[in-house]
Amino acid sequence: EEGPKPPPPSERTSRSSSDEEEKPDVNGPPGTHEDRQRPSSLRGSAKVTLDGKYTLERLVKYFADVMKMNFIIVDEKNLKDEVTIISNREVSVNEAYEAFLQALEMSGYTTVTKGQTTQLIKSGEASQAPLDIGQGSAVSDIKWTANFVTQIIPLDNVSVSDINSVVSSLTGPGAKVIAYAPSNTLIITDTGHNLRKVAGIIAELDIAAPKSRMEIMPLRYAEAAQVQQIIQELY
Repeated sequence: EEGPKPPPPSERTSRSSSDEEEKPDVNGPPGTHEDRQRPSSLRGSAKVTLDGKYTLERLVKYFADVMKMNFIIVDEKNLKDEVTIISNREVSVNEAYEAFLQALEMSGYTTVTKGQTTQLIKSGEASQAPLDIGQGSAVSDIKWTANFVTQIIPLDNVSVSDINSVVSSLTGPGAKVIAYAPSNTLIITDTGHNLRKVAGIIAELDIAAPKSRMEIMPLRYAEAAQVQQIIQELY
């Protein structure tokens, strides 16, 4: 299924002064949104083209239309930042939306979905938001997404107090790490992409220390006292 292209890149857009006038949204209460041509909704596998420079606001409106999503934006002027997306091929709507989430993350924002509504919030506020919660220490337990998620990671061998500073230094901007000592568990809020990296490093560090063991080795030709002296000289 072929889908429409997203809004044209901002540097190629020209509008007359009449287009700049605020117009009421004919599909809802009066607002300040421009009266734009709305593309039809698309399935997640439909192909679209994202290639050019866009404001975050324009991308929000585009995905609201094609994915039939409801967005809430507290301060729309913060979405005037422009991002450049370069692509040499068509991608699915789901892939395009993931690129949009990465653009938001690079600009300091993430999304939180509550029911049928998606809210744009600053990344630094993500740890207090009702994000998706995952559990498990394996990389495969964590979503592959640029969105912020909260992951509960239990540790088996090392103490959370010992590893907390290491993990905190690996997390991204806006992330938060909580070390819960009673259950030896880390609670980390970060992007899914970065959480997968952190989980992989934790898995390498959360290993049991080597334990000493006693082994009896019978000698066939040498004297035990002589072998003991050689071993003591070596160690």
